[in-house]
Amino acid sequence: MNSDLSTYHRLQNDLREIIENAPKGTKLPSEPQLAADLGVSRATLREVMRTFESQGFLRRRQGLGTFVVKPTHIFETGLEALESIETLAKKIGLDVTMGALDITRSSADEIHAEKLQIEVGRTYL
Repeated sequence: MNSDLSTYHRLQNDLREIIENAPKGTKLPSEPQLAADLGVSRATLREVMRTFESQGFLRRRQGLGTFVVKPTHIFETGLEALESIETLAKKIGLDVTMGALDITRSSADEIHAEKLQIEVGRTYL
């Protein structure tokens, strides 16, 4: 099991590097070819590709292939190091800003008061 986990993580890193170095729209090699090139089973490759696809970095098109579809910057962080989006973006050279937040007071009408189980007409933040 430990070797399976390390194979999976190694494959994630290898595929991440391929995605980061490929221009948007690049077609990846076929699954059998990519699995052979990376020295892994097709099942393991599919699982890792599914992860990158769900994150929006890859798009698989039936009969056409798999393509890089998103900017190639990937945030890497784990639970061991909690960092803000601004800190992560700065590490990879992206400029991000926060939008304005507008807070208003409102009174609970009958519908909202019932759903929230609060007093009708009371003002909440």
